Amino acid sequence: MVYAVTKNFWFAVAFSWIIFAVVLKVADLAAPYIQKQYNLKGISFPHVAGLAWTPIAIMVNWVVDRIPGLRKVEFNAEKIQKRFGAFGEPVVLGFILGLVIGILAGYSPDKVLSLSVNVAAAMVLLPKMIDVLIEGLITVRDAAEKQLKVWFPDREFYIGMDTALLIGNPSVLATGLLLIPIAIVLALILPGNSMLPFADLASLTFILALVTPFVRQNMFKMLIVGTLSIIVILYVGSDISPFFTQSATMANIKLPADFSGIGSMTGAASSWIGWVAVKVGQLFNSIV
Repeated sequence: MVYAVTKNFWFAVAFSWIIFAVVLKVADLAAPYIQKQYNLKGISFPHVAGLAWTPIAIMVNWVVDRIPGLRKVEFNAEKIQKRFGAFGEPVVLGFILGLVIGILAGYSPDKVLSLSVNVAAAMVLLPKMIDVLIEGLITVRDAAEKQLKVWFPDREFYIGMDTALLIGNPSVLATGLLLIPIAIVLALILPGNSMLPFADLASLTFILALVTPFVRQNMFKMLIVGTLSIIVILYVGSDISPFFTQSATMANIKLPADFSGIGSMTGAASSWIGWVAVKVGQLFNSIV
């Protein structure tokens, strides 16, 4: 997208290198918190689209912890399950969330039921599928670490992974579902917004996966972080949509004729980092 702004290949490459280097360092700093919260070892997540929202999570956690009353509000999937018994099980919670979302969307009864069953299945199966994947990755990580220790005995290494490994967390899944109607309402009521969420609504969990450790899996704080992040995304997406659309056109992606522009809610481009990249590119154009 920087290239779409500047039309300068080497500047775009250099800027990408800088972002990549910064993200690798930030991922290393965040790794101990993420590993502890998700019970992982030797893994980091150099994922711009996820790490971009950790500053908001740290800020929200700090502010909420200093507000009497609000700081006592704490719930996550485990506590819900413990308090409500069978009604707090992921399968039941997913069914209820699917039911509510389907009703709010105005679906017919059969589609509401179908959505509820699908969400319930996702709440149960996705974590188990990811657990199997992680088990295999740990074997690979251990072998890689053993060899790297031979070459660099005094260094610690993390295997960089994608945030998709973390979205199976029940708190992340449940909060991501709750953010879907919030994102739609915000898109309709925010003044100056021209971005309408659609396909990316199913991927809102990616916003939450890396912020979860910094709010201790508190779904109340996760909901606040997610809401604030969506507000930023909508305004950033509206502002950079011409460049995002131009990038897609340059990549020979066919766009519908009746669309004035496109954007993304969960990619790095529509984060505040993507906005900074565009503004730096525009500054470069004004100087050169």
